[in-house]
This record gives sequence, structure tokens and C-alpha cells, in this order.
Amino acid sequence: MYRGTYDSWGYSPLDKINASNVKQLFPVWSISTGVVEGHQAPPIVNNGVMFVATPQNQVLALDAKSGDLLWRYVRELPEDLV
Repeated sequence: MYRGTYDSWGYSPLDKINASNVKQLFPVWSISTGVVEGHQAPPIVNNGVMFVATPQNQVLALDAKSGDLLWRYVRELPEDLV
């Protein structure tokens, strides 16, 4: 659920990451979507697959653990919208 609760509270009840150990976190992968406009939709993760919707009508499916691109869908827009 976006932001965790129906009232969009945004805080997680999970406690493995806390104020004393958060400094030990580090990124393990990153990806460029190839789109320079701002990405406003949060990614969705289901069964280890991260789905990222981008501006310009793209959806990427990534292996959430490795960051490997599984597939990319690009919807072709009519010429009068491009």
C-alpha cells in the first residue's frame, strides 16, 4: 500500500533498521531508466520483481535484489501527442 496505511502515515512498524544502524546502509545497485523527467510514481515490488513506471509511457520490471532489467514495455504514442 502506498505510504503504508490508509491514512498515508508513511512510517513502517518494522524495526530492523533504526536510528543506531541506519548509517550502515549502502546502495547495492542503481539503474538509469533513460528518462530525464521526474519520476513521480513509487516503485511496486511483488514476488521479488520491482515495477517502475516512468514518464513517456514506460514500465520496467527489475529483479529487486540485483537490479537486473527483466523487461521494458514502451507504449508508442500517436504522433499528435509526441
